[in-house]
Amino acid sequence: MTQSYLRKSGKAGPGKVCMIAIFFYLNRSLPLNFMDSLKIRCPKCKWEPDGKPYWQCSCGHVWDTFTTGGRCPACQKVWEDTCCIYPPAGCLQWSPHLDWYEHLDNILLEIREVIATPVKKPVEE
Repeated sequence: MTQSYLRKSGKAGPGKVCMIAIFFYLNRSLPLNFMDSLKIRCPKCKWEPDGKPYWQCSCGHVWDTFTTGGRCPACQKVWEDTCCIYPPAGCLQWSPHLDWYEHLDNILLEIREVIATPVKKPVEE
């Protein structure tokens, strides 16, 4: 049975939520090496999600929360906290969703550099 492993709270400020939204939007068009340093795992027990749908929204939808940055694809609710799965694999502890993304600060710095780099216009012949 799938348990609701998400909790909505005000722990993550709007700046952090905005930055993770930008990250998920931009990573579709960035080179894959931007994703190389990103690791997703529980900040408390270090369990790593395997892509399976362990998380259930209050609307009843079940999905992998890390494919959407904590936003339910069914009702669009943004979950700022995520709970680790049941032991023995996980620890059943709550953490801010953004804390699950290791090296996110480094990736955001790289994204900022890409955004700040002027785009070269094609030379017209």
